[in-house]
Amino acid sequence: MAKLEWEESWSVGNDTLDKEHMSLIIIINRVLAGEGPMEMVLRDLADYANNHFNREEGLMQSANYEELDAHKHEHHMFVEWVNEITTTLSRAPEARHLLGDTIHEYLQKWLKEHILNIDMAYKGKL
Repeated sequence: MAKLEWEESWSVGNDTLDKEHMSLIIIINRVLAGEGPMEMVLRDLADYANNHFNREEGLMQSANYEELDAHKHEHHMFVEWVNEITTTLSRAPEARHLLGDTIHEYLQKWLKEHILNIDMAYKGKL
């Protein structure tokens, strides 16, 4: 798979959120390249989710965004996934190499389905 590069068409119209989405692309590329321990990648994903989701949801709440509850649910599912992968890795460290592809595929799917579709619904509203 090819390294991801940010495209302006992916912008949600908010510089802060765009920069945070760019940071997720960096994490995805690290997974693809096999850079660093998987535990560090998962920790970075958890930090990303905590910081980005809180900021995004706060902006949505301030803007009285109608789809906030559904969006929060999507975020919750992502956090649960990160927690489950982290737990799996802690219980079976030998699965590290097998999890790399799973993590990369999930993050690619998240980028395409969540950021490039679901997040675009609030473009211009926050």
